[in-house]
Amino acid sequence: MASPSSFRLSWPSTLRRLCHAPAGKHVPAGAYQVHFPRLELVLSNRYHYGHEGCENGCLSAQEALFIPAEHWTLPNWCANGEVLHILFDYARIGFSLVRSGPQGVISTHKESMVLAQRGSLNGMLAGLCRDGASPEVLRLQGQALLALLQTLYDEARDSHWQQGGNQFRAICLYISEHLYAPLTREDVALRFGISTTHLSRLFRQHLGHGFCEFLAQARLDLAKALLRQGQLALPAVAARCGYVDVNYFHRVFKQRFLMTPAAYRREFA
Repeated sequence: MASPSSFRLSWPSTLRRLCHAPAGKHVPAGAYQVHFPRLELVLSNRYHYGHEGCENGCLSAQEALFIPAEHWTLPNWCANGEVLHILFDYARIGFSLVRSGPQGVISTHKESMVLAQRGSLNGMLAGLCRDGASPEVLRLQGQALLALLQTLYDEARDSHWQQGGNQFRAICLYISEHLYAPLTREDVALRFGISTTHLSRLFRQHLGHGFCEFLAQARLDLAKALLRQGQLALPAVAARCGYVDVNYFHRVFKQRFLMTPAAYRREFA
């Protein structure tokens, strides 16, 4: 496989069909379920999968499956195919190119990118998450998303700031995996052997805002995902997101989203 610096992802500019994975309460063993929306795009041959109400789904080249946050899919790597999995994390977009054959997965190529601006992207994702769209509207929404992603990906690969982005991506990943911990700017800077000034500069350079804003948004995004699941009590949700005081979590959440965590759960769970 080509090295990360020479390998450049690309995908079709047109989409033949976009399917939508419904929510499911009973997640089977081996299923893939994450806190963020994702897209599975078939680049060549066929992709077999299952989701709630569909045990034997199949997509062909230039067809895709959109999976909202918390929904699950069950891939079946049983045929020749090439599938690009795109994960829309709050901190970055992750790409995973999977090639498979009759014996299972043959190879994978993974990349990720951090975006300074996500306004248009977030709007498109919100539209795709809504139920009730006709197949043609859904296809056109997916096609617009792919076009935007290709532009953002090419710009990120070609920009100067992306050349030094490996360390920043590692920092974002570390934070996203330790949101339960009492993270501070000093903790993270020490973990990566850099000064707090340099850490703050990295966030300003790549995202346009500071470390504290990123951490607060990441914790609240995780809180929303956990509340939508509806399984944990509010103190447990607060603890998972790094809030020791559940009352403080309640105030911060209401200030940001203009509703209490309990009200958010009632409306979206």
